[in-house]
Amino acid sequence: MRDLWVLSGSAPPRVVRLDATGAEIAAVELRDPAPMTGDSAQLACGPDALWVAAGHALLYRIAGAERQALDLGHHLDGLAVDGELAWVSADGRPRHVYRIDRDLQITGSIVHAAHALAIGGGAVWGTWMATVSRIDPVTLAVGAPIALDGFITQLGFAAGALWLITLHADRAGADQRSTLSRLDPDTLQASAVMPLPGRPNLIATDAALWLTQRDHPAWTLARVDPRALTLAPIAGPRFAPMLAEDDHLWGVSLDENRADGGGVVGYAPATGELRQRGTVLVRELALAGS
Repeated sequence: MRDLWVLSGSAPPRVVRLDATGAEIAAVELRDPAPMTGDSAQLACGPDALWVAAGHALLYRIAGAERQALDLGHHLDGLAVDGELAWVSADGRPRHVYRIDRDLQITGSIVHAAHALAIGGGAVWGTWMATVSRIDPVTLAVGAPIALDGFITQLGFAAGALWLITLHADRAGADQRSTLSRLDPDTLQASAVMPLPGRPNLIATDAALWLTQRDHPAWTLARVDPRALTLAPIAGPRFAPMLAEDDHLWGVSLDENRADGGGVVGYAPATGELRQRGTVLVRELALAGS
């Protein structure tokens, strides 16, 4: 079982590394500058460092107790990490996607609009509205946008394919339904896999695609087999899953309505076991790379 990095809701904000028992084995404060109160952030791990994209413009790289920060000047929308490179999308005018190395040097940038990013199949993938585009990680050439039916809300690369969730809603936004689609990275053909109720989140691994949503009458947690393309709703405790390690989910407890987050919990759907991991109140999670 790998260590977890968590972004805590403490003041000042800090990232904490938890071992399998939930013990804190490292902690780094995000100071000078720190993320703005209430702002969003994303965490992603490479083989030897944690990357934190604070929504208001700052990209952090944390290796051991060393913290570096890069101010990209604009709100950061997407973050994806491949080895020692980080890819970040920012909402400047015009919008850009940046390639950044371990020394926080920008080694490439393109004018391109992307809400979210994912890496896999020899490419970087960026979504914008109802389209997804392939970015060559070496040349930074952007392929023709691939249109899907509906606004793309989720993406992830797993089991040799790019998986996307698109949202369809009435004008009032009350009747929400979604579609899970699979995009072949070789042919660039996207095909609808199955309709979904509501507006689920996607956690993609090679072992399973996990679909989660809070308080939906159909289901709040479901497992999709990425090869058989079958969906199995799972009855389980109420918590907010954030990431998966094979068939084990990690997330945040919903026992308390707290602005500074909830406690880290692990859930094994096969056994129904829910276990607390440490006492840190957390806003975001990432699996440690090493």
